[in-house]
Amino acid sequence: MNEAPLISVIVPAYNAEKWIGECCQSVFRQSYPNVELIAVDDGSTDSTLAELTRLCGSRDDMRVIHTENGGVCRARNVGLDNARGGLITFLDADDMLFDNALEVLYSLLSQTDADISIGWKRNISADGKELGSPYRREKAVYDGLDGLKRSLEDNPAMHSVWGKLYKKSAIGQLRFVEGRRVHEDSFFVFECMLGQPRVAVGEEDVLYYRISENSASRSGFSEKHFDMIYFADRKRALIEERYPELMPLCENAIVKANMALLWNLILTDDPKYRTVEKNAIQNVLDRKKYYKTALGSDAKLFWLITHGLYRPYKALHALKRTIIQG
Repeated sequence: MNEAPLISVIVPAYNAEKWIGECCQSVFRQSYPNVELIAVDDGSTDSTLAELTRLCGSRDDMRVIHTENGGVCRARNVGLDNARGGLITFLDADDMLFDNALEVLYSLLSQTDADISIGWKRNISADGKELGSPYRREKAVYDGLDGLKRSLEDNPAMHSVWGKLYKKSAIGQLRFVEGRRVHEDSFFVFECMLGQPRVAVGEEDVLYYRISENSASRSGFSEKHFDMIYFADRKRALIEERYPELMPLCENAIVKANMALLWNLILTDDPKYRTVEKNAIQNVLDRKKYYKTALGSDAKLFWLITHGLYRPYKALHALKRTIIQG
């Protein structure tokens, strides 16, 4: 009998025929001995479902669930509702786990008696070329409200739902907010932190994160990025209700959400977004005393905004796009 606790790996997949094979194979190669893969096909219109069915074959460590298209949040929720493991991790269909990822995360969880363990990512290009990692490593254990504080500070360890191993008890009845497409995963992590779990952050990379042609920086601006403000407002309401002493840090989260929106607004010259842009800039200026640097790119944008240089910087970007496209 295998005494290692079962880890459920939840993979939502929509039109992922190009990468889903590599993704699933990375789960099959895990050095950790007790894994189930739950692949949720989110109404794909390509060969994703057929490929998942082929991969599953007669395997007893993989299940394929087909649903009507409802978005990544619903697909992850379906995975959570069907997970048998007492430990949960999430993996996107175009990403891959390191061969020892689950072993590393489980070891960290066990050694620190944590509820959630966290590893890091290594970026790869669409064709699989390694691009390095954008984050400075840290090793830490957070108790009580410490994890929630790190989330409100915009600590990179709290940005994404993947690269983490969760005890099912740390998730409980929490589910992803369906119908939202941007920052939905960081909000899920934030909600987990509201429960004051013990969180262990390691120093090792556990995941290859693919920078694809569909990334926001390459596909232009979309109104889905307004979800950033939606989730920031939800965070504010929850903090005000449950932990009002953390409101200064919550104001930092508001600043960061508006800055993230402004980063994306750089990609559009549509005049209908000028009022949105103006409001986002003002929200940053009104709360600038609460700002805490998490990334170098944030520090750069914050300096541009607070020195009245955001619009000239955006104009330079527009000129560059014109030259490239011309």
